[in-house]
Amino acid sequence: MSKDQKLAEYMKNWQETEPRELYQNFHKLDDTDKKKAYAFFVRGTEFRLSKEGLEKLTAAPKENERLIGISVVMGLSEFKPYTVNFVPILGLTYCKENCKQCREHNDPYKCKDNIAYYFEFEDVKHNRKSYWGSDVDDGSSVVSLPFVDQVRNNWLDTASDQMADTVTSQSPEGLERVLSYQIADAGLDFFIANREFLTNLYIYPGVDLNKHTTADIAFIPVFGLKFQTLADTDTSSLFRKHGFGISWKINGEDEDDELFMDFSRPCPPTCYPPPPPPPGTGGLANK
Repeated sequence: MSKDQKLAEYMKNWQETEPRELYQNFHKLDDTDKKKAYAFFVRGTEFRLSKEGLEKLTAAPKENERLIGISVVMGLSEFKPYTVNFVPILGLTYCKENCKQCREHNDPYKCKDNIAYYFEFEDVKHNRKSYWGSDVDDGSSVVSLPFVDQVRNNWLDTASDQMADTVTSQSPEGLERVLSYQIADAGLDFFIANREFLTNLYIYPGVDLNKHTTADIAFIPVFGLKFQTLADTDTSSLFRKHGFGISWKINGEDEDDELFMDFSRPCPPTCYPPPPPPPGTGGLANK
């Protein structure tokens, strides 16, 4: 099975898993403490982009190609009990300069030969209780991180039987599960301007309790962008005028600084810009 076929299967699994079974895919059994007579479940809280994906994201586009879309697509690997099967997938959409809309930066999503590349995020950290917030007021933060901390804590505090509700919205046609999150406008501009300086990209699951109607998607992926340096440091004005959430955490000399973005558009219900083309229309298999 090719990588494109595997990731297409992950996306299908996400769409078709029963709501009451969804929560099982976010947890793993932790029996590492051998002194205890029992084990407990921990929830996935941190996902890191694969090395292959980071190399593609930070590289210059191929000749006659332009990066026009960055998405996180929701996926589930083949179900294995006691394991985190949730797999966020990075989708990178490119248009080709032989398309007029691509050349003129005029709604390039309408180009028929757009291609997409897909890369997995790896499950790297788990927790069973809220803990963020204890280390953000130690003088290392340029701006406070209250919202980022809160939504990440909300993810851990969400009851297992309510997890499906955080990724579901009500439309006139019925219940819809979110399939992807699109980065657009200032967020996309920022990614493109600074991607060559990225040293790592993380996804931290979060839940925004302000989104409490049936038409809202409460689940939000918080992006953690690791940098050693930035081409554009005027991020505050760039994001403020577009309504983006942005926070910095400055780390020690032996660790890269991290920028948090807490804004992306869930699709559905809000599918503009559109999601990337499906795997097999120009993804990993044709790289």
